[in-house]
Amino acid sequence: MRHIHLKDYHYDNRFEKPFRHVSIGDGDIDYKTLILPLHRLRYSGSLSLEPEVNQENTLKA
Repeated sequence: MRHIHLKDYHYDNRFEKPFRHVSIGDGDIDYKTLILPLHRLRYSGSLSLEPEVNQENTLKA
Protein backbone atom coordinates (compact mmCIF):
# COMPACT_ATOMS: atom_id res chain seq x y z
CA MET A 1 0.00 0.00 0.00
CA ARG A 2 1.26 3.42 -0.88
CA HIS A 3 -1.79 5.62 -0.60
CA ILE A 4 -4.93 5.47 1.56
CA HIS A 5 -8.06 7.61 1.11
CA LEU A 6 -9.94 8.47 4.32
CA LYS A 7 -13.61 9.40 4.46
CA ASP A 8 -16.19 9.19 7.20
CA TYR A 9 -19.80 8.11 7.09
CA HIS A 10 -22.78 7.86 9.35
CA TYR A 11 -25.32 5.11 8.73
CA ASP A 12 -28.92 6.37 8.77
CA ASN A 13 -31.50 3.86 7.55
CA ARG A 14 -34.12 6.58 7.04
CA PHE A 15 -32.55 7.30 3.64
CA GLU A 16 -32.57 5.26 0.43
CA LYS A 17 -28.76 5.56 0.42
CA PRO A 18 -28.15 5.17 4.16
CA PHE A 19 -24.43 5.97 4.27
CA ARG A 20 -24.24 9.75 4.79
CA HIS A 21 -20.98 11.68 4.33
CA VAL A 22 -19.91 13.51 7.49
CA SER A 23 -16.79 15.34 8.65
CA ILE A 24 -13.88 13.06 9.41
CA GLY A 25 -14.13 12.07 13.06
CA ASP A 26 -17.89 12.69 13.27
CA GLY A 27 -19.02 9.42 11.69
CA ASP A 28 -19.18 5.76 12.54
CA ILE A 29 -15.66 4.84 11.47
CA ASP A 30 -13.23 4.11 14.30
CA TYR A 31 -10.07 5.70 12.90
CA LYS A 32 -7.98 4.82 15.95
CA THR A 33 -8.56 1.13 15.18
CA LEU A 34 -7.51 1.71 11.57
CA ILE A 35 -4.55 4.04 12.07
CA LEU A 36 -2.75 2.34 14.98
CA PRO A 37 -1.93 -0.84 12.99
CA LEU A 38 -0.57 1.32 10.16
CA HIS A 39 1.64 3.09 12.67
CA ARG A 40 2.83 -0.24 14.14
CA LEU A 41 3.64 -1.47 10.64
CA ARG A 42 5.58 1.76 10.02
CA TYR A 43 3.36 2.69 7.11
CA SER A 44 5.13 5.44 5.21
CA GLY A 45 2.66 6.06 2.41
CA SER A 46 0.27 8.96 2.22
CA LEU A 47 -3.13 9.41 3.86
CA SER A 48 -5.54 11.52 1.84
CA LEU A 49 -8.44 13.14 3.72
CA GLU A 50 -11.57 13.22 1.56
CA PRO A 51 -14.35 14.63 3.73
CA GLU A 52 -16.90 15.09 0.87
CA VAL A 53 -18.87 17.64 2.89
CA ASN A 54 -19.39 21.40 2.53
CA GLN A 55 -16.52 23.85 3.04
CA GLU A 56 -17.42 24.68 6.65
CA ASN A 57 -17.42 21.02 7.66
CA THR A 58 -14.28 20.36 5.63
CA LEU A 59 -12.41 22.99 7.65
CA LYS A 60 -13.83 21.46 10.83
CA ALA A 61 -12.36 18.09 9.89
